[in-house]
Amino acid sequence: MKYEYWFANIETIGNKRKIAIREQITSAKDLYYIEETKLKKLVKEEEVCHRILKSVKEWKLNAEYEKLLKKEVECITIQDPRYPE
Repeated sequence: MKYEYWFANIETIGNKRKIAIREQITSAKDLYYIEETKLKKLVKEEEVCHRILKSVKEWKLNAEYEKLLKKEVECITIQDPRYPE
C-alpha cells in the first residue's frame, strides 16, 4: 500500500494519466523500482517520466507512509473498489 500511496501523491501528474500508467503495470511498487529505460518505453511523455523519477528520489517513502499510519488514515486508491466513481 505504501507504493500506491506514493504514486497517488505525485501531484504533478493528473489522475487520467495516472490511470493510464497504472493500467500498464502490475503494481505501483513495480513502477517505483522500474529502470529508467523501461519507464521511458512505458510512459512516452518525457516530462511525466521526469516527474516520476524525481518523486522516487525525493519522496520519503517509509516516513510518509508512517505518518499516514500514525494518523490512522486509510488510503483508498483508484484501484480499490471502494474508490468513489
